Amino acid sequence: MSEKKVKTYKAEFKESAVKLAVEFDQPVTDTARDLGVNGNTGDGLAGNGAVGA
Repeated sequence: MSEKKVKTYKAEFKESAVKLAVEFDQPVTDTARDLGVNGNTGDGLAGNGAVGA
């Protein structure tokens, strides 16, 4: 069996992604998906305190 590797993202990346979402007036989860990031769980954007940063 293989274990899933948990991805982590630097604060600068998260902040930039949230700024993109705000700039383009779209949900953070949509921006995260566009960037290949899970926006809701783990070390994603919305689920890790990056929203509102």
